[in-house]
Amino acid sequence: MRILAIGTKKFVFLYKALGAESIEVSSPNELIEVLEEKMKNHDIGLIVIEEELANKTRKYINQVKFKTPIPVIIEMPNETATGLDRFI
Repeated sequence: MRILAIGTKKFVFLYKALGAESIEVSSPNELIEVLEEKMKNHDIGLIVIEEELANKTRKYINQVKFKTPIPVIIEMPNETATGLDRFI
């Protein structure tokens, strides 16, 4: 199973470096479009979403999480929230 990261350019940078599939989005609507498309792909086991974007689409994210157990969807803070922005 593969890992997919979805978020802003800086957010997906680290995941790309680690070999995960990464998709850059800049708006909540783009996030929803990507999720709708990628949820059809059954070889993705984990989707990591930038927390700030997920918060803007909370209702949709929760519906997807409760509807399908796989892929697992987790939300991670961006580089600013973690203090890593000074290194990137």
